[in-house]
Amino acid sequence: MPEPDEPEVQHHSYALGWIHESYRGHTLVVHDGAIDGFTAHLGFVPETGQGLIILMNRERAAEALKAIAYSAYDRLLGLEPLDWERRLKETPEPAQDVRDVALDFPIEEVAGSYEHPAYGLLTVRAIGDRLAMQFRDLRLILVYRGGRRFLSLEPILDSAPHISVQFSRPKPGEPLKAVVPLNFDDDGDPVEVFSRVR
Repeated sequence: MPEPDEPEVQHHSYALGWIHESYRGHTLVVHDGAIDGFTAHLGFVPETGQGLIILMNRERAAEALKAIAYSAYDRLLGLEPLDWERRLKETPEPAQDVRDVALDFPIEEVAGSYEHPAYGLLTVRAIGDRLAMQFRDLRLILVYRGGRRFLSLEPILDSAPHISVQFSRPKPGEPLKAVVPLNFDDDGDPVEVFSRVR
């Protein structure tokens, strides 16, 4: 794995789903994860037999999670604490330049209700050459970017990216699908494919 920015963290490697690293000369075995509004950290200090679990009800909180974890490891290892909170400030992503691209298909084709078995219902309606999307309490205006892909005018929340939605070109007899990368990756993921139901 690439070396982290923090000089205290070295020999960063990935082994069977675990990140193995040296933190200030001490071995750590850790794994972080985030999905749908939750962030987690699980780590072990093999030399002391101690473990650390951090659960946060906030998504896109990598810097906060890192500050809390490394502060806790300083204390677990009896090290002089570093001021991780000051060093690792949450840095908002720069706002994307969202400009309309001329539509190359009838926008009404993608309007409708879409459903995912785990995530539930997502609705899309046409407003001129833009789309209004509603998913749970999230309401966004989407602008066309080409290739049947739309991007939200605004980020979904502070320090988060704009959300993209890509609509399929279904074969006869197949439902139209909307790929909505809820983990904020542009490529999406099969669990984030919503099928049109009406």
